[in-house]
Amino acid sequence: MPLACRTSGLDLGLYVLERELGPRIAHAVEELFAYERRGTVWRAQGPAPATL
Repeated sequence: MPLACRTSGLDLGLYVLERELGPRIAHAVEELFAYERRGTVWRAQGPAPATL
């Protein structure tokens, strides 16, 4: 599977997370995956992620 397909899948998943659960949760998942979306604009909105 080409790298572009995998990263676009991650981008889509993070977009859905941000839309449904808020940008803080999506950002926490980005950090967990060590992944950074292109064109990401950080917004401190939504619930804070729970710590593990």
